Amino acid sequence: MPENAQNTKPEPGPPDSPSSIDAENTAPKLAQRIVSLARDCQDTRQLWQAFADAVGNSWSSPFTTVRLTLPGGSVEAEFASEESLKPAWRAIVLPEITAAMDDGKSVNSAFVEQRSGLQICLHTVPVIDDKGIVRGAVCVARNYVNSQMADQSLSQLETLLTLFVQARQAVIASNSTSQQNAPNAAEGARPHSPEGTAEGGGPCWSTVQSAELASQFESVEQLAFSITNILKTRLGCIEVTLGKVAGPKVKLLAVSGTDNVFPRTPGSIRIRQAMEECLDHASPILAQNQEVIIGDQLLECLPLHRSWRRHTDNSNCLSLPITRNGKIVAIVSLRRNELLPFESQEVVAIGEQLSPLGTAIGILIKAHRSVVGHALEAFQAGVSRSWNQQRSRTLIGGLIVVLSVIGLASPWPQRLHVSGKVEADEARIYSAPIEGKLAEVTVKPGDTIKAGQLLLKMETDELTLRREQLLAQLSQRRVQMVAALTAHDATEAAGAKSELDRIVSELKTIDQQVADSFVTAHRDGVVTEGDGHLRTGESLPLGEPVVKVAETIARHVQLKVPDSIAGRVKPGQVGWVAAIAQPNLKIPVHVTRVYNRASIEDGKNFVLADAVVAANQPLSIPLGGEVHAQLNVGQQPGWWLLLDKPLRMLQWQTWQF
Repeated sequence: MPENAQNTKPEPGPPDSPSSIDAENTAPKLAQRIVSLARDCQDTRQLWQAFADAVGNSWSSPFTTVRLTLPGGSVEAEFASEESLKPAWRAIVLPEITAAMDDGKSVNSAFVEQRSGLQICLHTVPVIDDKGIVRGAVCVARNYVNSQMADQSLSQLETLLTLFVQARQAVIASNSTSQQNAPNAAEGARPHSPEGTAEGGGPCWSTVQSAELASQFESVEQLAFSITNILKTRLGCIEVTLGKVAGPKVKLLAVSGTDNVFPRTPGSIRIRQAMEECLDHASPILAQNQEVIIGDQLLECLPLHRSWRRHTDNSNCLSLPITRNGKIVAIVSLRRNELLPFESQEVVAIGEQLSPLGTAIGILIKAHRSVVGHALEAFQAGVSRSWNQQRSRTLIGGLIVVLSVIGLASPWPQRLHVSGKVEADEARIYSAPIEGKLAEVTVKPGDTIKAGQLLLKMETDELTLRREQLLAQLSQRRVQMVAALTAHDATEAAGAKSELDRIVSELKTIDQQVADSFVTAHRDGVVTEGDGHLRTGESLPLGEPVVKVAETIARHVQLKVPDSIAGRVKPGQVGWVAAIAQPNLKIPVHVTRVYNRASIEDGKNFVLADAVVAANQPLSIPLGGEVHAQLNVGQQPGWWLLLDKPLRMLQWQTWQF
């Protein structure tokens, strides 16, 4: 069969074919079989041969092959439904394996056997080690149903390969726990790694002094990065996170497999919440189907860990506290595939390995404090010792009371915060110069214009037609006048002369209207208002506003002051304004006018006030831009400032009733 195969696209099959149903039913059993093989088989070649046999038998594959090039030698494992067809299958899959290894990506390839019409799909997944080197590939031939099922099968093969590697790494970690020491560098495991890390690793953390462990790293972050990647590789975890305790909160220091921590992402928020739940509980928390008992204590599954597990495809989630002198200083959270549950002995071993980290973290934090940090800690320690003495507590309490009274009675500057909008100092409105239809508006709001630039023009077709008619009449009247003068008919000549004067006057009027139909800017500026470009063709009366142009440089801000505090704003008061988009760029202003009328916006009353900047400091905010303003309105006692806002809110609530 294979020797007549062609790489052509088969017709898609039915969405619910028997093969798709069988695949869904056998997937969990195959995954369990893969995990069992990884735990039971020790020889590398036998291990991969068992993997090929398990996948080939479960998927009824006519041919499955694994080809690897490892530091210890090459590995080739094959499964075939017919031994005689192995050479032909090798010739077919070799190009696919080569392509997958070159690209480092999984790929599907569909074939049709010419004689029988049988449709086959080759699923090829590259095998990449923990250093990012492509070591080989796994290729499985399977009956083709449709493109959707082909993509699903490829995804299943990737998952099975990852699960197989993780289970193998967990076995290696379990076998070498008593022989491992703290590593000198972190090497993150990549998916589809053939063996993960080498057995035997480095020295065990539990046998190394905390000072020695801390001396290997320059910062807490570097230590956390190393810890998380080592744990991920050796325990076969999907993800490991280390967080430092800061009061009632936890700050994420490192996430395995990443160079940076992004604390505001949904995944980071869920991990931090789970860590803080472990901090509050002060004991390990485990979320998985299999119960774990350490001593006489059952590891609980609390709500935040259940939520974390639910949002990570029901993976097994474990959080362990790290203590120093009986105080929790850090939290480690681990996440592993659902088919690889954490065992009791494994949890105990992880806790023992992590026990020196508490002191190591404390050493690194102290070693990298600034002079200010040392001084603050010494001050806090001195205050704590003094507070433990009765006399010192009395003196400190009295001092706090005296300082509070002085602060409440002393005058403090009162500052009001209001919103505003940048307005033009002077604006010019350009209107329809004649009565007629609007032909074109060449500018839009926000455009910067130059003096002499065309802004709008009116239609002149009717004026042009009337002008041509008048020119024809002018020629006729001239002929009539010449004839009357030749005939010495004074009356006829006078009438022709009068008509000529009327026509000439009307021509001058039309020429002026045509010239006025083109409106240009008198000076440089910015278009602030005008929807004339939407009114093209509309008949406009004489003087209808079309475009509003303001000066390019503005120094005027219109403030919106809530009416509840409007009485405190007076002309001459100073402050600053800043654009909403640039809050750090503060521009000094002073109030020039407070209007006596109020405006309503969003159901609230506001009093308008004008503020300007100095003539030598232009307002570098675009016209119409929203600003935030702070005004200095005098001084008030501390108690007044403390109670002002609550009393105004209470007054407002009382008025509503």
